[in-house]
Amino acid sequence: MRKRQIKKNEKQHVKIYPDEANLLLMTPEESQAAKQGYIETRKMLAKRRYKELKNLKGFYTYPVGKKSQQFIEEMARRARKS
Repeated sequence: MRKRQIKKNEKQHVKIYPDEANLLLMTPEESQAAKQGYIETRKMLAKRRYKELKNLKGFYTYPVGKKSQQFIEEMARRARKS
């Protein structure tokens, strides 16, 4: 595919709905990296054919931030003790 076609497909066919809950607990640097990862995923999916995208479930979750990962580990550690 040419660049023009990929860009056109990215706008038309690639509909991924992000779950933005993880962005709330991220630092600004982590959130910028996560948004860049989302854009790269959209560009990667724009290269696929429409037949493949039709059956694809378009839901994207951002990676868990460092603080929230530490909080989850702390809660898991406390749950194991009791």
